Amino acid sequence: MKKLRILSFIFCLLICFNLVGCGVGEGSYECKKFVEPEQYNVIESGTVAENQEYRLEWNADYGSVALIEKATNNVWSTIPPDANDNGVDEFGFPIEANPRVNSPIYIQYINASTRVTEFMAGYPGSVSMETMDCEIVDNGLKVTYYFVDNMISVPVVYTLRDNGMSISLNPKDVTEGENELLSVTLAPYLCSTKNTASKDDFIFVPSGSGALIYPKAVSPLGISYSEQMYGKDATMQTYDKVSNTENLLLPVCAAKNGDKATLVVIEKGAESASLEGVIGSETLNYSNIGATFYLRGYDERHVTVGTGGKARSTLYANSLIENEVSIGVYPIAGENANINGIADAYKSYLKARGFLSELSDKQSKLHLEIYGGVMTAKSFLGVPYETLYQLTTLKEAQSIVSELSEVLGNNSSIELKGYGSSGLDIGKLAGDYKIAGSLGSKKQLKQLQEEVNENGGTLYFNFDILSIGKSANGWSYHNDIAKGPTGIDTYQYEYVLSTRAQNSKVANYGLLSRSQVISSAEKLLKKTQSFELEGIGIDKLSNTAYSDYANIRSYSKDNMGADVQQAINVLKNDGAKKILASNANMYAAVLADEITDVPLQSGKHDAFDVDVPFYQMVLRGYVSLSTSPLNSSTNKDEALLAALESGTGLSYSIANNYSSQLISFTKESIGRSVYSDVKESIINDCERTAEYYKAVGNSEIKTYEIISDTLRKTVFSNGTEVYVNYGDAAVATPDGSVEAKDFLVKEAG
Repeated sequence: MKKLRILSFIFCLLICFNLVGCGVGEGSYECKKFVEPEQYNVIESGTVAENQEYRLEWNADYGSVALIEKATNNVWSTIPPDANDNGVDEFGFPIEANPRVNSPIYIQYINASTRVTEFMAGYPGSVSMETMDCEIVDNGLKVTYYFVDNMISVPVVYTLRDNGMSISLNPKDVTEGENELLSVTLAPYLCSTKNTASKDDFIFVPSGSGALIYPKAVSPLGISYSEQMYGKDATMQTYDKVSNTENLLLPVCAAKNGDKATLVVIEKGAESASLEGVIGSETLNYSNIGATFYLRGYDERHVTVGTGGKARSTLYANSLIENEVSIGVYPIAGENANINGIADAYKSYLKARGFLSELSDKQSKLHLEIYGGVMTAKSFLGVPYETLYQLTTLKEAQSIVSELSEVLGNNSSIELKGYGSSGLDIGKLAGDYKIAGSLGSKKQLKQLQEEVNENGGTLYFNFDILSIGKSANGWSYHNDIAKGPTGIDTYQYEYVLSTRAQNSKVANYGLLSRSQVISSAEKLLKKTQSFELEGIGIDKLSNTAYSDYANIRSYSKDNMGADVQQAINVLKNDGAKKILASNANMYAAVLADEITDVPLQSGKHDAFDVDVPFYQMVLRGYVSLSTSPLNSSTNKDEALLAALESGTGLSYSIANNYSSQLISFTKESIGRSVYSDVKESIINDCERTAEYYKAVGNSEIKTYEIISDTLRKTVFSNGTEVYVNYGDAAVATPDGSVEAKDFLVKEAG
């Protein structure tokens, strides 16, 4: 009985902890109070804005907005245009679609009494209750959806553009009562397809390289999909380390229906967004994907109770983010309504904003990632200590580059990784801005730089300017760490290999306060001036998005893209330095000179049907691209074919020395990187693909085609055509036979 009383007390404490004070970040504000209007301003269905190409039409019955192409009467609507064309029931009433499908907006809110997150769709929560307030604005319409029972209102602005429309929301105009708003999904069925079991239509998700979902009925509930844009918030606690998967790297989604396609670009607030949808639900009759904006950030904490059980507590930010969020809707019709047209539309969007310019250097055909050192445990007279194991010294790296000079050629790059004071391990910020003495000197670095330049390549020195494992050089492991919603420091932990569970007893490192990211870049440039570097690698900066609740501007990962872009521009030093990104989120990708660890597949979610190289279709010809190290791939031969299918350069990791004591090191695949083991593979693969890379050159991808389950065809803008056969038997094509597990190149002319 005593034990039960103690457990009850602990759970009460947890509940109190959940209710109490979230962080008080600088600049946070109190949401406006919910007040229901005495009278709603109603606008009848009809045209609310138009231009030469399109008109914007309001449907008061469903609280939805449709973009209509004047010349063709093609319709792109915030609810499926044909959703309610289902005839009438036995009493003569129209058969309407499921209320979720008929909803132009979804919200999630935190119930004030239970502190549990609840969901409400816009149609039953506001539209059917006739609690919408409408106002004509410049080139569009502002609709405030009042969820009276939930005591929340959300104002959404629909604006007509010359080439589509935008849908936006200002969090500071949201009102709340006792309940608190967590997230808003804008136009959840804008990108949707009927479950017709047809491969002519699809939903596109930018997971990794990209993935298509074909419309099909799966089950009454279907398959739920939800994934944070740019990966999970890195300061959010993770208690189980699942297998690595690919992140959403591009802030887009799309759908194709017959001779129409819809591209949705998350134009503002992408860092705070997730892509969410339900695939194959027999109840809903549609599959969909849409942008959900988490306007209120949160974190989850586990507390041990009783005899080892875990209780989860969700901690919410004290206010919503401050910046407007929005999506851009870009209609596509006719022969362009396919994955190629969608990629072209996104490229046009990026070019119009000055984010893409033609590649000035040659597309990399080969990237070498050379590992410097790793910390290992030793003991002296029974006293344990750590020392740096030398994987590859700078002198050894120069010897390797010289030995591979014939295959490196003039379109290759070399990356030095783990050459700071703690090697590949996280210690002092940016490796304490030093070359570890046991790995070499600045003089040897310059000699290596000259060797690489003689081969026409580029040398990059990789720095982690976000992770702090030890205090040094003015950075504090305790004071300069990003804060969680309650104001506490957020640390990253190691994981137990056997169980994949977090080892919460050993904090490994923390992420730098978001307010100091720019300062970190400035300090790196100053501290390494004597290195005389040609290129700087920024892998963690380019692929890590995280919150910091010390200031409202970094709630819910907000402004991460702006911070990273400013830091990259600092590091570029007015063009004096080249930047190497890794598995880069779009905001970093468009500023990089080269991107390595480019994904060759999607995250393989249960809902996905087939992978497409959309990332490369958008960026090739504008940024030099190379794969993750092929020698660390689970299926190296298939990865090589995927690289050729997408025009991505090859990459390999190298460690000159290896010891069995490194077998537990999990951050890099060191055991598969021993130079003596991979040298022959590098040479053979480069010789096998030399003519291919010469043929495709710097050209971008013009069209991509899935011919069959095993055969793909890519046409490049210079006219070169490439077939890739993943099957176990040769396949005939109009340009010749493609052998099993092989490729065929047809050069232009």
